Amino acid sequence: MPRRASVFEIVGAWLHVWTPPRGVEIPPVPWRKLALWSGVGVVVLGIALAVMIPRINHGKARHAAEENAFFAGAAARNHARIVHEQQPRTGADAALKPASGASAAEQQAARSQLLTKVEGSIFADALARGRAGVKHALGNIAVRRIFFAHAIALVCAAMISPIEVIWAKEVIGGGNSAYGIVLSAWGAGTLVTGLILVGFWRRLPVVTRIPLAAGTMGVGYVVMTLATSLPVGALGCFIGGLGNGFYFVSVVQAIQERTDDEYQGRVMGLLESTTAGGYGVGFLLAAAITELFSVRVTFAATAVGVILATILMATLLRRTPAAVTADAPSSAKALAAEPY
Repeated sequence: MPRRASVFEIVGAWLHVWTPPRGVEIPPVPWRKLALWSGVGVVVLGIALAVMIPRINHGKARHAAEENAFFAGAAARNHARIVHEQQPRTGADAALKPASGASAAEQQAARSQLLTKVEGSIFADALARGRAGVKHALGNIAVRRIFFAHAIALVCAAMISPIEVIWAKEVIGGGNSAYGIVLSAWGAGTLVTGLILVGFWRRLPVVTRIPLAAGTMGVGYVVMTLATSLPVGALGCFIGGLGNGFYFVSVVQAIQERTDDEYQGRVMGLLESTTAGGYGVGFLLAAAITELFSVRVTFAATAVGVILATILMATLLRRTPAAVTADAPSSAKALAAEPY
């Protein structure tokens, strides 16, 4: 009679670190449930970080303000003591001594007021800087279009990430090594276009490279959707990697060229937040589609979504104002600043 395996035996068999003996039943790996809960976990983790990081930073700023105020007060008291000791002693010193207790209380009250002001100013300054960065990014029509097109494309492209291992093992049937092979093919495509971008593709306008890269990834997703064998699946990954090799770097370049120097860090932070949010939404969509239909349907939805996003990109970015360098003529700057 077969024996039911323990939790440790099941996990060991799934990880291929333990071979079950005869008579021990090992259930199959629940890939769909793992994909669903991984998507939920990513979203929950993102929300938790979004809530906790400002609180942690606020606490650090408060602690630093208290330390600065404490040492500033100590330095002021030490300086006053030295000056007082260096002054010639007169009969007026005796009259000043009774006021020393009141002076200490006043110093303590002033220190508390200073801490409150510093704490409030640090928080208000951080909040104002964040709002200014978002306003600067969304106030520029070119940057706003790039952000919107990137978010749509990324949500669609991210859907294959949590289920790609299922696709490699169950759809194209390549065995345990299939996932490593398709990842290597994707990386090889990324490396090829990364090298080409250094020498040739950087001559293309950056707003032309963005939809070109997304469209190349879309073609790769179509091949991956139709693949029934490991070689065809690896070819699709290689094509997708070709587009991936110059997509994100083109998005970053397009945004940085159209952002003032003082807002570069804040706008790049907003881009990273948008990217992380897009991944979370894409993971949830992938889990839902895979649970309701199949892995191949999820890949088809990814391919169609990326192709439609490419068309949207080409439409939005076709009339995107060009970036103007600091040494450009004033007439060119005025022309680039005109909204479309």
